[in-house]
Amino acid sequence: MRKRPQSSPLLDGRTKRRKTAQLGTGSSDEPLPADGGMAIGDLPAHTFVLCGGSERFQAQIDRWGQEQAASGALPPVLRVPLDDPADLPHALAAIKFMYTGKIDPSDLPSLLRVRRLAAYLQVEGCTEACDAALIASIQASTPGQPPPRKPSQKQQQAQQQTGWANLAGVLQVYHHRDQLRTELESAAWRKVLHACRKQLGEQAALVAPDRQQQQEQQQQQQQQGEVAPAGAEPPPTNADRGPPSLGQLLTWAFGDAPSLMNAPEVRKQMEDLPAAAMEVLLGCDSFATDDEATVLLMLLTWLKANSHKIGAEPRKRLLKLVRLSMLNITYLFRILPMMPQTVGISNEELRFLQEYSFSSADEQASMRKAAENKYDFKSGWYATAWRPNPHDQADGGGGSGEGGSGRSCNRHYDWHIDAAKLEEALRETAVQQQQPSTGRLVVGSFSGGLSRVLRYGVEWYPVVRCVGGQAAAGIYLYSSLPSVLGLNGVSLREAVVLAQPGPCRLEVYKWRGEEEGGGRQVAWRGAFTDQSAAIGAGRGWATAWPLKAQPTVPTGQGPEAADITDTVAPLAAAAAPADDDPQQPQQPLASWMPYLKDGKLWGCLRYGRRGQLFCCCQAEGR
Repeated sequence: MRKRPQSSPLLDGRTKRRKTAQLGTGSSDEPLPADGGMAIGDLPAHTFVLCGGSERFQAQIDRWGQEQAASGALPPVLRVPLDDPADLPHALAAIKFMYTGKIDPSDLPSLLRVRRLAAYLQVEGCTEACDAALIASIQASTPGQPPPRKPSQKQQQAQQQTGWANLAGVLQVYHHRDQLRTELESAAWRKVLHACRKQLGEQAALVAPDRQQQQEQQQQQQQQGEVAPAGAEPPPTNADRGPPSLGQLLTWAFGDAPSLMNAPEVRKQMEDLPAAAMEVLLGCDSFATDDEATVLLMLLTWLKANSHKIGAEPRKRLLKLVRLSMLNITYLFRILPMMPQTVGISNEELRFLQEYSFSSADEQASMRKAAENKYDFKSGWYATAWRPNPHDQADGGGGSGEGGSGRSCNRHYDWHIDAAKLEEALRETAVQQQQPSTGRLVVGSFSGGLSRVLRYGVEWYPVVRCVGGQAAAGIYLYSSLPSVLGLNGVSLREAVVLAQPGPCRLEVYKWRGEEEGGGRQVAWRGAFTDQSAAIGAGRGWATAWPLKAQPTVPTGQGPEAADITDTVAPLAAAAAPADDDPQQPQQPLASWMPYLKDGKLWGCLRYGRRGQLFCCCQAEGR
């Protein structure tokens, strides 16, 4: 049961008396506080109900019940300190739940107060019921008739009103998102976001009708001399903040592009979005990304999942929302030329776009004037503004460990390798002990169902090099292009495609024994600079963390403070066996045991702000 957060009791401004609710009648289970508490109301209940429904009340009754029964006094009064007199009806709702098993909140703030008091009073099952009620309020929908294929203007307005009415629960969560994120546990918050994303996906087609239909209707109205009315907006639910647009809701619920793509559950919900919602999301100026290549991959992932139901015209409109002019150099000059048909751009326009992207503002204006009748400069392909960077946004939407509830900056991705794979690799390399060994490369997997981390349009994953009898293990960060690009048959090495992972570091964990209190600690870490490596290769350290007992050294001069050599992983490089270990041990993993937990080697790929990471590297003597 979650503990009540520590907080000071609410004090009356003049009497400074603590507000106290009472359960039952008769003598008290404990005296009033020394500062002179004040009873603010009664919470009538039966002893057997309290004992069966709350561990807190069970403990109080066990503590005082026998003494009161022996003295022949009236049933005890169980005093319950509250922080605010306004909490009394919500405490009553939690007590009522013990009898009915139902929660009937009037609004989201009331539901949260009932949940908080239920956790404080340790009412069994009440917090879960509050969570279920919250999810139900998000999913509440008004059934309606299926929309016609080409609805009229009035029908579209009616659909939008119905859609926004069905998003009332999502809007409530959005306006109280900071409070919810603070009060709910991580698992509960993830469920709330999942429900919001699902509801947005189901209602987006109503709230955001197809753009092509809107354009056709506007053209008809212009021909008839009519003025098209402004698009329907959601009803104002918070006068101070104002109603959010559908794009703001989608951006908040799904987070930034790298967070979305690196969370399998959120990515699957993105694939289930209708085309209208994808148009709104990609066209929203607040949708953040680390690089436009990640946005392109996100769209290609959606198109692949919806290839059976997406037409040529909607596909073209979606692709036009990608800001190709903002792609990194690798994608703009190396990747796109290998897949122009996938994006729908001709080779001639691609060459024009490449030149346009690196021209000055004056030169771009001249190029637009010269080719104004040839290319669509209003599309996202020729955008001149960058999308927001996740680092610069304070309000997280989708992020770390939250399945889409935080930003991708300062993200960490835990990885692991099965000990059985390490042992197999060590045994295979042990036979080469008398001659230089290249070692065996063992690929790591990320937790949460994520196979590889996507950053800057490239996938990254850790690889550990094992050599039997070696005094230290090697580790590298390998790169590959996502399969959704369809370039599996292209020789990237011949194309000389380079990439860099950005500001990140690899970490390997070591596990303390029970005598040391247990838990994990960082045994080794190494950070990456801006140096690039060919896609398909790895960059890292041939000798990283030690595999043998090291002599005691002063603080700050151990493995974490050692000099690190940043090298490209040579698959054919020799790794000589340790001189002090001429005999292969019977147990290959004996020297790896301090780094193993639950049959796995554990580590982390950690992203953060550039300054934070490089300061850390400098402190380690790199």
